[in-house]
Amino acid sequence: MTAYKLWIKTTEEKSVLVDRINETECIEGREYNPTSESHDTHTELESSYENLSRVTVRHYYKCETLEYDSLFLLALLNFSGLDKLKVNIKIALSSAVQLIHNSKTIHIKTRHELLRFIVNKYGTEKDFGLLMLSTAMYSLRFFKNPQRPNIQKKIQLYLDSFVASGELEIKNYRYRITGKAIVTLEQFEIDERRHRDSLKNQRRVLWLTIVIALSAVIQAGIIKLKPFLDLSQ
Repeated sequence: MTAYKLWIKTTEEKSVLVDRINETECIEGREYNPTSESHDTHTELESSYENLSRVTVRHYYKCETLEYDSLFLLALLNFSGLDKLKVNIKIALSSAVQLIHNSKTIHIKTRHELLRFIVNKYGTEKDFGLLMLSTAMYSLRFFKNPQRPNIQKKIQLYLDSFVASGELEIKNYRYRITGKAIVTLEQFEIDERRHRDSLKNQRRVLWLTIVIALSAVIQAGIIKLKPFLDLSQ
């Protein structure tokens, strides 16, 4: 899509949206109406140098909005094609980044990782929806990723499970964290700490068992070690 809009600033607070220049070289347009907050009041201006020097041009080109404070800048940057080239390069780079994003496998968080992310992101005061959560987790590029439908289904299942177990409450398709979410995370951290301590204790027991077994083998004479210092000679 490409389109131009021209404004002429008549005062600090008023402007005229230009529609056309008629046969008498008079500028026809719509003046800004503060009551309706839109340009809807028909007016005419002289096509004088003073009016044309106060022109602001907005160019809607593809997905970008380009704005110029003078006709000189419009000719220099727009009509020359420089700004259009910048926009096309930006679109090409964005497409390349999206292609790379789509080629990567998206890994969904585990249940407790997702709950911790939600608590850290939204706290107990903010509500959120599935789309908002997906954007926060994977950025806006996620919505053009072919993996999105499957990932969002899994996230939805997690959210449903949080509602069922009491960590979240839902109203009008919006989720809010409950106090139980904090309790669940604290309990998980306690269980994780106990699990880590248990693994450390198991390793200690394993090494102690190996040392005891080696000592028993040596004492039984199955393995003979040369003395470091022989005092019999």
